[in-house]
Amino acid sequence: MVDQDPNFPSYDVPVEIFDFPAPFYMDLDNDGVKDFIAAPNNIGSTPNYEVVWFYKNIGSNAFPEFELQQKDYLVNEMLDYGTGTNPAFFDYNADGLMDLLIGTDGYFLSGGNRDPRLILFENIGTADAPAYEEIDDDYLGMSQYSEFTWFFAPTFGDLDDDGDLDLLVGETYGSLFYIENTAGPGNPVSWGTIIAEWKGIDVGQNSRPCIIDLNRDGLNDLVIGERNGNVNYLQNIGTATTPEFEIDPNTAPNNSYLGEINTLMSQDPSSGNSAPLVLDTGDDFLVLTGSEVGPLLLFTQVEGQLSSGAFTLVNPNYGDTAEGERTSPAVADIDNDGLLELAVGNSRGGIAIFETDLDAGGLVNIKDLQTSIELTLHPNPATDRLWIDLTPTYGNDYQYTIYNALGQQLQSGSRPSLQHAIDLTSLSPGLYFLEVRVNNEVLGAKFSKQQY
Repeated sequence: MVDQDPNFPSYDVPVEIFDFPAPFYMDLDNDGVKDFIAAPNNIGSTPNYEVVWFYKNIGSNAFPEFELQQKDYLVNEMLDYGTGTNPAFFDYNADGLMDLLIGTDGYFLSGGNRDPRLILFENIGTADAPAYEEIDDDYLGMSQYSEFTWFFAPTFGDLDDDGDLDLLVGETYGSLFYIENTAGPGNPVSWGTIIAEWKGIDVGQNSRPCIIDLNRDGLNDLVIGERNGNVNYLQNIGTATTPEFEIDPNTAPNNSYLGEINTLMSQDPSSGNSAPLVLDTGDDFLVLTGSEVGPLLLFTQVEGQLSSGAFTLVNPNYGDTAEGERTSPAVADIDNDGLLELAVGNSRGGIAIFETDLDAGGLVNIKDLQTSIELTLHPNPATDRLWIDLTPTYGNDYQYTIYNALGQQLQSGSRPSLQHAIDLTSLSPGLYFLEVRVNNEVLGAKFSKQQY
């Protein structure tokens, strides 16, 4: 060695990556001349944005000369919110299209600070062709809490029985933020005051909440993932309009080891970071959970196993998504094909979306149902009422359940098997799935509701 450049390339803009820069010499633009690229090789102590510095070789392979082109090579073509993303679908403007809310772990800032956010994407496409546009990069102003916490994880559910979806947000230290939606059914969201450390609930670290009536008593319960990899069940012991919880996950009727779910894996036995999503199939539930190492785990046989017993692990790597560490799932039918799409957040700060084989109508594949009864819905699209025809007719009553595009149960009841209408006035415009059970058979169909 006869020379060195400690601030390479000092003749242009020197690489300035805080810790452990990794250089690569390769042809990045396919012009036959090798270029130079630098990126951090330590994910824990370096800035997590502008992390891929691309220098074009404006000289030759024999006499290279590098010129900085950009600090966000490749990253500028994708969503990147720093470190850690947790997606959730909801219809914020009540237009019948599923929008997307992303909680983040935030950009790393100087002084060891972070900038966590909720990011709102509006679906500006159509029912059949979704298209998303970022419209608010600090939704609800959640960055105001960045001095105290980060790694936001949103979820939606009706916690006060007023027909609209309220918002819970998990965070680094295991508590929950609660924001009440006061809009009422069928209206664009209208958020109340943000309540931190809601109900005193604390599951340890990295709370990942899900709202679901898991014991089918008409009250929405909480299922919460955490850093240790177990899943906590907190049963609602209040009322439909005023939820209350025993805050200790180890005190009955709660269960801190729901279904014996454990997302700790040999690749990282110190962190599990479960992120459960619970889907109602009508007579059972599916639990799909993210993990620290990355695989999505799918469990069934949940019914009747809330206080003790193990759920059945049917797929230890659902979808083989390979999205890296700290996966976090969300589902909705965003293209009106009757099947759920899967959004997966990850530790790199991006979002991936996959198609699935899960049917949004109670997660039963409508196309595969073989029945002796014909189910007809009219009008479809509907407005305030939906008429159901069963052919042939039966003397027995039938039971029906309506699910939204998230697979959440919204309405259920029973009707005489003769032609009868279901009241839809409490539903907002959008795509829905109807499950009908009669004479030990299960039928399914989808319908849409329009404005009056």
